[in-house]
Amino acid sequence: MQATKFESEELRRERLIDHAAGVYGHAANYDNVIIVAGYVAFFALWQGVAADVTPQARLLTCAGMGVSLLIYIGWTIAQMLVRQNFEHERADILSIADTSEFHRLWEDNSRRHKIAELRLIRFWPYTFVPTVILGVGSALTLTWNAFAAAFGLPQLGW
Repeated sequence: MQATKFESEELRRERLIDHAAGVYGHAANYDNVIIVAGYVAFFALWQGVAADVTPQARLLTCAGMGVSLLIYIGWTIAQMLVRQNFEHERADILSIADTSEFHRLWEDNSRRHKIAELRLIRFWPYTFVPTVILGVGSALTLTWNAFAAAFGLPQLGW
């Protein structure tokens, strides 16, 4: 039996939601590993050269990376809150004895969760851009000041 136009459009929409949520989840996991590794590497390098760069350079790079880290943590907390909200709802759904009601509520929860994640992803550029600019800028500043200290060049700072 051929699906009506409405059923076909609804099925297409559901597939797009599933696909986008799946891609977002895999990409977010990879991005998180890279970003966290970057912060760890930066602060390890910062610790290694902190005594050799000017106090202003230490403050500038630490402040820039600190703000970058705070923005990233804020984004991560927003994701956690969305996820936890739906997980608490799912925990309540698990106690429903009626099989058809359980499946209906479970599917509804899954669908709304995916849509909520897709709405949240709209804000990612507003998190990503300042996080990367501040992080990379701080790393470049630290790197320049480390080279400057090694070769007797002027360091960045005021």
